[in-house]
Order: sequence, then C-alpha cells, then structure tokens
Amino acid sequence: MRSMRLMSILAMLVLVILAAAPRDSEAACVCYPGGSTAIHWGSGANCSQATSAAAEPGYDEADAGCYPDSVCLTTFVVDTACYWDATEMVYKVSGKVRYRCYICS
Repeated sequence: MRSMRLMSILAMLVLVILAAAPRDSEAACVCYPGGSTAIHWGSGANCSQATSAAAEPGYDEADAGCYPDSVCLTTFVVDTACYWDATEMVYKVSGKVRYRCYICS
C-alpha cells in the first residue's frame, strides 16, 4: 500500500516536471530586433488617452511586421510631445513603436 502511494506521488511529480519543461517551439525562439513603425497620431481628453490612441495602431503594425512569429518587446517613442489643440479641443501626440520579434526556427 505504501509503495503504491509512493509510486502515485512520483508519477504526479514527473507530470508536473514535464508540464513545466519548455516546448521545442519555445526553446527555438530568439528575440531579435524588428524595426520601427510609421509615425502615428493620437488624440484624447488628456495626454494619457492621446498617447494610447497613437500607440495602438503602432502595436498592430508591429504585430504585422513580426508575422508569422510574434512580438517579444515594444517601446512607444514620442515624436511630437503631447500638446493641447485649441481648434479641435483635444490633446494630441505622435510617435512610433520600436519593436523586437521572436524568430522561431
């Protein structure tokens, strides 16, 4: 009875170790420089919203630039600092996304 319980515990331990081990596809991927997106403009009720609006299409562009693999790192780089546009009554900002791509073999 005791040896059966010990075998059961060992079997569960092996399953946990196997589940935590990296898959071949994960182990074969490396994060390489990808590039930069075009400059995107965003506007919003405050600078945070304007920055998010400018960054979002850049993230989509980075995803497309890394296809068929995926993005491993992104950084939004401000081109035009946030400012108040009195004509449109919104804050505006522009910038691009620098990104790195997983390259998987």
